[in-house]
Amino acid sequence: MSRHRHVRNQNWDYEDDYYDDDYDDYADDYDDQYYTKKPQRTLADNLIPQQKGKASKKKGAVTQPSDNADDVVKQARVQGQTITLDTKQSKDLGSQSSVTPAKKSDSSGGDKHVDPKANQLKNKEIAKDGATPNKDVTAPVSKKKKGKLIDVKREYEKEQSGMKNKIHVVVVGHVDAGKSTLMGHVLYLKGDVSKRDMHKFETESAKLGKASFKFAWVLDSGSEERARGVTMDIAQSKFETDSKDVVLLDAPGHRDFVPNMILGASQADIAILVISAASKEFESGFNGGLTQEHTILVRSLGAKEIIVVINKMDQCEWKQERYEHITQKMKDFLKKVGFAKKKIHFLPVSGLNGDNLIETSKLEAAKWYNGPPLIEILDKLEGSPPVDFDIPLRLAVSDIVQNGGVYSVSGKLLSGCVQTGEVLLALPAKVTTVVKGLQVSGETRRWAVCGDSVELSLGGLDEGNLSTGSVLCPEDSPAPSTKRFKAQIVVFDLDVPITRKFPVMMHVHQLSRPATIYKLDSTVDRATGEVLQKKPRLLSKGDTALVEITLDDPVSLEEFANNKALGRFMLRYGGKTVAAGVVKEIR
Repeated sequence: MSRHRHVRNQNWDYEDDYYDDDYDDYADDYDDQYYTKKPQRTLADNLIPQQKGKASKKKGAVTQPSDNADDVVKQARVQGQTITLDTKQSKDLGSQSSVTPAKKSDSSGGDKHVDPKANQLKNKEIAKDGATPNKDVTAPVSKKKKGKLIDVKREYEKEQSGMKNKIHVVVVGHVDAGKSTLMGHVLYLKGDVSKRDMHKFETESAKLGKASFKFAWVLDSGSEERARGVTMDIAQSKFETDSKDVVLLDAPGHRDFVPNMILGASQADIAILVISAASKEFESGFNGGLTQEHTILVRSLGAKEIIVVINKMDQCEWKQERYEHITQKMKDFLKKVGFAKKKIHFLPVSGLNGDNLIETSKLEAAKWYNGPPLIEILDKLEGSPPVDFDIPLRLAVSDIVQNGGVYSVSGKLLSGCVQTGEVLLALPAKVTTVVKGLQVSGETRRWAVCGDSVELSLGGLDEGNLSTGSVLCPEDSPAPSTKRFKAQIVVFDLDVPITRKFPVMMHVHQLSRPATIYKLDSTVDRATGEVLQKKPRLLSKGDTALVEITLDDPVSLEEFANNKALGRFMLRYGGKTVAAGVVKEIR
């Protein structure tokens, strides 16, 4: 397990630089010894004794004595020069009649041969335009050195037969519903927490008078979280079922930490909504609490399937009537939010006692429930969608740790793939960086694909180039950055109506930024998109509208039709989520 905000177990396999330290020493000695002020003598003149044959003189040639023509070739390639020898000099050297500049290696690792006549003809053409011959006139490229890249798609297809389907699950719900206790107990029963650690958690929690928090401490590792008994940040862990690799994201339930909850929910495919069946606790969470808001958030952020876990059934003596009362009320609400009936699952559990978590409860009072336990429901869910390798890489940075000159960043791959040695562009700073190392869910790998939770070791960055919410993408396929865009939003419950130039806080992928609903274009029918009213004066609960949103600073976004993860966002005002939307057009 690891905190989402802190990278742990860093064990990067750094790539060696193209040139090692010995090259620097060699280059310094070489410069001091051989860069002389004798432009009248060429490299060929110094390689052989003075003869009647003539060697063509090139400006800026370097003198270097040698008895072997191969050395001429090597030195010329190091210096990037062209040396032309006459027939007699070539014969004396026992080599070819020309030495060409060093070129980039082809895919097989060999050097490409350049015809000197073609090179001379090219120089004449360049000279006509006023350029200097024998200079590199190609378009500028990144100075970052790429490692040897592999075909990630082919490697992925090789491993697919033996891999389990991966799903990202976020656990949400009102504060004190028992989320951390529930999932901490699941991890213990699955064997992902040792008995020794569990005994330590039990002893330490009892000393603080919080013995019932022993399973919560599996995920709540911060000292302040344990002292307050409240989850404050996203905790990430993983476990396996028979057919799934489950990445677990435990989200905070307190109102003060909703922004952190949004960061976790934006990475999830599936949501587990935990509801307390204890007396009056369901009612306080549903009416005025965060049960409704969390449900709206996970649906708006892309979760299409939800498991509603009715927890603390032991505190209401496993009464079936209590369970059915809660499920009926939640069914009506979930339908309004947009969850399909077949994508909603209910089950009663006791997170503290472990009933219906791994196995169906054997309690006499719980016999009325004959459905599967939680772990079996997770195992039967649809996995992550197939990886589309045609969509460019997009990685939204959720956390950064600096170690010397190397930056370790973590996040979920929103699209595409990435591998070590690849040169990436960091936005909105517009700086390039090289992937030096890569981990997937704590395991060192060479590559990762869409849906993987990764930690990248990046080189070549300066302080301030990256921050939470930065987006990494390929150099040749950058994500758009904008301060103005058109969006379609759905308005939730709010205290005051939305009007022109309405200030909000926008949450998009891993980023939170102040924004303004600058213009109200029209209200539309949510199902058909038909315009109902042009230029409305205000928006109220339930309205779907096309609006124009502006920001103070550029943010990396994409149209929802092109990239769903970078095209959806949430709007909050006065500590409440007031709207959710998708990007329709970037301006």
